[in-house]
Formats: sequence, structure tokens, C-alpha cells
Amino acid sequence: MRRLMLAALAAILLAPATARAGTYDLTIGKAAINVAGKDQTAMTINGAVPGPVLRFKEGEDLVINVTNTLGEDTSIHWHGLILPYRQDGVPGISFPGIKPGETFTYRFPAQQAGTYWYHSHSGMQEAVGMYGALVIEPKAREPFRYDREHVIVLSDWHPDHSPHKILSNLKMSADYYNYQKRTLSTFVDDAGKMGLGAALADMGMAHGDMAGMDHGKMNHGAATDAPTHTMPDGTAMAGMDHSAHGAMAMGDKPDPFYAPGSGLMPKAAEGGKFLSYADLKAIKPLYPDRPAARVIEVRLTGNMERYVWSINGVKYSDAEPIRLKFGERVRFKFVNETMMTHPMHLHGMWQILDNGSGKYNPAKHTISISPGKTVEADIEADAEGEWAFHCHLMYHMATGMFRKVTVERETAETVR
Repeated sequence: MRRLMLAALAAILLAPATARAGTYDLTIGKAAINVAGKDQTAMTINGAVPGPVLRFKEGEDLVINVTNTLGEDTSIHWHGLILPYRQDGVPGISFPGIKPGETFTYRFPAQQAGTYWYHSHSGMQEAVGMYGALVIEPKAREPFRYDREHVIVLSDWHPDHSPHKILSNLKMSADYYNYQKRTLSTFVDDAGKMGLGAALADMGMAHGDMAGMDHGKMNHGAATDAPTHTMPDGTAMAGMDHSAHGAMAMGDKPDPFYAPGSGLMPKAAEGGKFLSYADLKAIKPLYPDRPAARVIEVRLTGNMERYVWSINGVKYSDAEPIRLKFGERVRFKFVNETMMTHPMHLHGMWQILDNGSGKYNPAKHTISISPGKTVEADIEADAEGEWAFHCHLMYHMATGMFRKVTVERETAETVR
């Protein structure tokens, strides 16, 4: 009996931190954690980084009490969840935020199943520990089996610099954290392999103002076998040795979500296959298949040298909201005019990614747009309210690649 009790105690101690279904109590505070052998001060959720894994049941009504013990405002955003906009957790858009010493109660139904995450949407608190995973178990039996379940949360942490210091350094010098800068010797080697023009482009010589990028020459539409790519400065990246960059090997089928010749297309190890957006299909369409009533162009713009990011050349503080009518279907046409990937996250609604699967196009809450690419997605404006829409690279969002999206009925009605 004693052995059984010890075994049970050990199992409890070793089990991951998992909250029970029903009402959840989360406390935001600070604590010392060890990162790579170095003590760091983190913002914690229930005293830990990451926060506890929250487990819900599909269809359950959730009550989550968040208490702020910090000396500054905070918030929790439920990333990827469909919920009333007042519960979305974005200060200045869906609610005022949570003041020091206050408790805010989130109340919303779990309308979907899957694995998601939650994080602060205040300042740069997410980067110093304020995040965690949440799992919504489906009502119906899952179409697969497993012996055990593990929830893995990946993050990064600078050993010395705070997020604000990192942003300050990037504004001072865009390559401040490029610890593997090309030397003259490696540049000469690369020029011999891929050509002078491609080597110059690969150095980031085109990281200035991207407004003049010629997307017509970048072949961002249908996939093509032509291994050429025109950079914003007009450099043609023909004849690039893709295998030297661990990207698409010559002869492989081009992927429509990576610009040909960019050297960015991943390649799986040991003869495997990487999963691309082109491979995704919805098991069951979320909405009836119908054409979009209009197209909204979302140009992803910026200046790497000044480390300023924007949408359609306008930063958030100077921009008007994107206005949608409740019930309409619109198409967002993303045009990435920069040389960085931008994971574009829309709160409160799904983005139906056009990957050629028709009514089985996949639904995503975040779509990564590769450099030099144009990607299209349909949005069913079925959630009234005001929603955040932004690049989910924190330093891009913080410097202007952000918009407010409003969904309004044409007749005056109460917003949910």
C-alpha cells in the first residue's frame, strides 16, 4: 500500500500543470527563472513560464478570472479562439486592459476543438513569459488514436536584453543581432556558386524601402519551373544553387507559397517531405463556397534599415480601420513587398486560405506570407465587433504592421 501511495504521489508531482475544466483562476506576476544557467526575471502566469495548460471541453461555457499583481497593465488574448469580441483581450480595441491590483473575468463559450495558445497582448509581456497552451477537447471522438499526449510550447529568450532593448538595438542597426555576418571570403565563395547578383541579393542589399518591388516580375501567381526571381533592386536571381542553401533542389516541384529562386523553400531531411500550405485541405468546409463580394489589398510594407513596418505603407497609429459589413465575404489579397516573412493573424474570424482546393480550402487564424509572394484568403465577416489584425512577429507589430478591423451591421443592432 505504501508503495502504491508513493507511486501515486510521484505521478502527481511529475504530471504537467493542467487546470481543471470549469472556472479557472490565473494570477499574473513576476518570478526569477533560470535560462541557460542564468537567472532572469520573468512575467509569470500562476508562478510559471509557460503558464498552465488549460483544458476545455467543446461547448463548455468558460469562466477565467485573471488577477494582475504587476505594477503595470496586462491582458490575456485567447489566440485563435472564436469568441465575443469583448472577451478577446486586446487593450484599446476589445477592452481597457487589466489594471494593477484588479481582476478581470473572461466569459465565453468554447465553440471549437483543437490546440491553441493564450498570451498577453500588452506591450511586450509575451516575450518575457506571459504565454501558455490551451486544449479544447472535441465533443465527438477524434479520428485518430494515441497512447500519450504531450503539449510542447516553443519560445525564445535573449540571455541579456529585454524586448524593449532589442527593439531599440534593431532600430539603431537592423543587423545588430546578425552574429553570422558574411565575410569577404564567404561572399566570394557564394558569388562563385550562385552568381554576383544573387550573392548581393542574398546579403540583404535590397532591405531598404520596398515600395518599388515589381511583383509582376516575381511570378507570385501560379507555380512555375523557371528558377528566376527579381529582387526589389532589379537583381535577377537566375541560376541559384538552391541545394547550397538547404532549399528547393533543382528538379523538385516549385511551391506556390515560396518565391522561385528566393532560397527560402524548406527541404526535409533524409529524403522526407515538408508540409506546405499547398498540402492542406479542410476535412469539412466551414462555410458554403461562394465568391467574395470584394477584394481588399493588404500590402505588407516596411523599411528594414529603419526597422519600421506597416500595411499599405501606413503604420497603425496613422491608419483608418478596415471596415467590413456583417455577413459579407471579402478576399484579402496579401502582397509581401518586404524581404521578411510576415505571419498575419486575424482575431475573431477565420481566414480561408486559397491554395487551390476550392470549397476545401483550409481555415487558418494566422497565415505566413513569404517574401515576394502574393497570397489570397477569404474572410466571412460573421463576428460583429472590433478586431485586431497584425503581423505576429512582435517587433513588426510594435512598429506599425497592425490594423483594427471593424465588422458592423448595416442596421443598428446590439453588438454581442
